[in-house]
Amino acid sequence: MQAIGYLRVSTSEQDENGHGLDAQRAAVSAWALQHDAELLEVVEVASGKNVTHRPKLEAALGMLDAGAADAIVVAKLDRLARSTQDFGAIIERADRHAWNIVAIDFNLDLRTPSGRLVANVLMSVAQWERETIGLRTREGLAAAKAKGVKLGGPRGRRIPAPVERRIRREHAQGVSMNEIANRLEEDGVPTAYGKRWHASSVRAILRRPEQLTLR
Repeated sequence: MQAIGYLRVSTSEQDENGHGLDAQRAAVSAWALQHDAELLEVVEVASGKNVTHRPKLEAALGMLDAGAADAIVVAKLDRLARSTQDFGAIIERADRHAWNIVAIDFNLDLRTPSGRLVANVLMSVAQWERETIGLRTREGLAAAKAKGVKLGGPRGRRIPAPVERRIRREHAQGVSMNEIANRLEEDGVPTAYGKRWHASSVRAILRRPEQLTLR
């Protein structure tokens, strides 16, 4: 079996304590030895100010999607995902492309019944989070409209900042543009021009400068 061992530390952790990386490496290496897996190690040193920018993780997930490896292995689940919603998106991606996730601290392995149970619970929580965000977005839009706030004119119209933040956050978590569009449609979030959400409309938002006034 080909497995990717993903090790992540923040820049502050790296500067203050090199043992965190050593501990992750020892745990992942021991798992590989126990399961007779050929291990490719990927080390990410991420800035604490930008936890969503993890290019080496994205590259590793791309390798898994392409079939270059069978599993991604982490010593601790929080090294792989920063939230249940983040992890839910990664699980969906693993299911779609038929690769495995192993988190040693949770004894989580998607190819075992107990691992699937844990994953299903976390995915249910992630779905609840998405629905809650969608409800808050709709309520915020309704409240703004009731106050007479103009959400955009015919020229230069922009979606409300909370919707843009949601799109950027989900994209940073690895959710595809098509899936983001589907989720916005399911949650009843209106577009700037009253049309359906498509991957192209999500792409257009991601390509333009981020709104600075988030109200």
